[in-house]
Amino acid sequence: SLFVMACAAAAGVPIHSIDFAPPNDDLLRQLLAVHCPEAKVDIIMGDSQHTKYEQIGTVDILFIDGDHSYAGCMADI
Repeated sequence: SLFVMACAAAAGVPIHSIDFAPPNDDLLRQLLAVHCPEAKVDIIMGDSQHTKYEQIGTVDILFIDGDHSYAGCMADI
């Protein structure tokens, strides 16, 4: 999902991705560099439910791809 959003976004639009246990961030970074070099993606390894990330200010779009439960999505918000 992150790869598709990054490739579709206008150049320079900030995209922040928070993942507790990313499967392969190095591969994702390589793919983004080759296919979406203008993408401005901040890949953050962390817990979106219990940590505040100061580098993320206001957002225009919020896509929650969490644990897919209502409680989990509400906790992410």
